[in-house]
Amino acid sequence: MLVGLLVAACGSTTHVPGAHAQSLGAGTSHFTVSTADGRAREYIVYAPPGAATRRPLVLVYHGAEATAEGTAQETDFIQAANQLGFVVAFLQGYENTWNEGAGGTPARVAHVN
Repeated sequence: MLVGLLVAACGSTTHVPGAHAQSLGAGTSHFTVSTADGRAREYIVYAPPGAATRRPLVLVYHGAEATAEGTAQETDFIQAANQLGFVVAFLQGYENTWNEGAGGTPARVAHVN
């Protein structure tokens, strides 16, 4: 569902129930969505200048115990987005972890999908 909301926000014609398509202004925007199981999930979206037209969307998952905010600041994705014209979304994991099957992360223990 989170990906669907991001796609809707980036101007896709894909219909996602409960999502409202919107145009992003240039710069950084912070979003929080509620998942079907009632958890609040956060993500940061950066849109380069001139992003009012449809643009590719790149999803960035932070590393173990890192954050979306830190990843946005410590990587070159925003610079690349400005140069190449794509929208980038920095996703925030559950308690800074993902349920990727690599052990007993908080996301895995909580059965976060």
